[in-house]
Amino acid sequence: MIQCHKGVTQDDINKIEFNYSAIDNTGLKHEGVNVDYEFCIPAKDSYAKKVLHIEPYANILQKSKGRSGCSDSEWLCIISNHDDEWKKKLFAIAGLPFVERIRETFYE
Repeated sequence: MIQCHKGVTQDDINKIEFNYSAIDNTGLKHEGVNVDYEFCIPAKDSYAKKVLHIEPYANILQKSKGRSGCSDSEWLCIISNHDDEWKKKLFAIAGLPFVERIRETFYE
């Protein structure tokens, strides 16, 4: 089960580089638009498992750089706000020490 965002520091919250307050309780913003966000993790299964423990539906891409510009030694993770626990999951991801910043994903 996801832990509440108690214990998440202001530094953790500052990693979130998009306006999550514009997202409603179901994970949607203005007129039902779903929000996806992305971040880089070190390219090791142990880090991927920690992300998947928080969000089992995370998409972990080993070859994509994303807008986050992941390096060759990092994997891109994309998460979709698809449930009412999205905010707890976002703060839990932000609290991971190996996640440096979290950006909104825009598909082209």
